[in-house]
Amino acid sequence: IYPIYSEEYVDGAIYAYGFDGDDWEANWQFMTIDPESFEIVDMKDLGEGFPFVYDMTYDYNTSTMYAVAGPSENDADLYIVNMETGELTLFMETTEFFMSIAAGPNGKIYAIENSQEELLGYDEFDREIYGFGNAKLYTIDPISKKIELVGDTGVKSNMIASMTYDYDTDMLYWTPVFRENFYAPISTALVMIEPATAKGSNLGMVGAA
Repeated sequence: IYPIYSEEYVDGAIYAYGFDGDDWEANWQFMTIDPESFEIVDMKDLGEGFPFVYDMTYDYNTSTMYAVAGPSENDADLYIVNMETGELTLFMETTEFFMSIAAGPNGKIYAIENSQEELLGYDEFDREIYGFGNAKLYTIDPISKKIELVGDTGVKSNMIASMTYDYDTDMLYWTPVFRENFYAPISTALVMIEPATAKGSNLGMVGAA
């Protein structure tokens, strides 16, 4: 069984990244999966030290697959995916910690930056209170490589999540995962996001967390 960390459906096939060990430093694999049987029909060994792939998306405007990935679990840049070999080519570096991406029909890529620790206020003794803020939605223009903030989603997420663009409703659907600290329970949800405003609407819990 190969743990799968990110995947994308394109033209009758699922393309996915996973690894054959207990942690992300193990041997990474690039797989092609049959969407009907979910059997692996092709698999490439990418070896150790491969960037951690958080999420993938396919841009139908340019027939390009993108991925957000990083050399560690604490940063991420935008890459182009070779759909034959699984190899990644750095497309652009980012200062934002993007964990979820989705290409839209307008040629732009929507990206969500995970919740960051920030100053939330002060207690009765005037001591600073820090906590996680809400995740934020951005757009990336692949032509100019310009990144623009759309807004606050109103939802917290600080773990690996995935997002897709619905061409029928022109909405983004996102699966945030949040944990306040090591001892806190994990919360999961399916959230619909308005691309123009970044407003997120919680549609319900995903799985048992």
